[in-house]
Amino acid sequence: MFIFTIGCEKDEITPLVKDEQTKQESIVPENSTDKNKTKDYVHLSIQRVDDNGEKRFIISPTKVEIETKETFLSATVKILKQKGIQFEVTGSGKTAYMVAIDNLYEFDHGPTSGWIARKNGVQLKQSSGIEPVTNGDTVEWIYTTDYTKEKP
Repeated sequence: MFIFTIGCEKDEITPLVKDEQTKQESIVPENSTDKNKTKDYVHLSIQRVDDNGEKRFIISPTKVEIETKETFLSATVKILKQKGIQFEVTGSGKTAYMVAIDNLYEFDHGPTSGWIARKNGVQLKQSSGIEPVTNGDTVEWIYTTDYTKEKP
């Protein structure tokens, strides 16, 4: 088994901009060339369980700009790197698997605990590394203590 850890290298910093209408943060690249072009975004959030079993946000719902052919995982990795949040992914493409976010690993809270992914409220049926995202999609990562009790 190979484990690839993706670090939090910060070679470029992108400012967070608060959208006053939606009260959501947005990731907006500084080097954006066409200021009049309509941008595509997903609404991304990441929740974890705390030591008391309560869910809390690691990243509250945030608008993340996406490019053409962006995937669920690539949009997630983009914001995790920009915010300097630790994560670990194994595999790539159709075998990509999220092992840890914010130092919370699968199995940390028992044999059925780990990260699940939902797009537009529906649990992914394929790897986040190949699941496409489009403008307006809702991207959610949720740490569950028992994936067998999560609705598909």
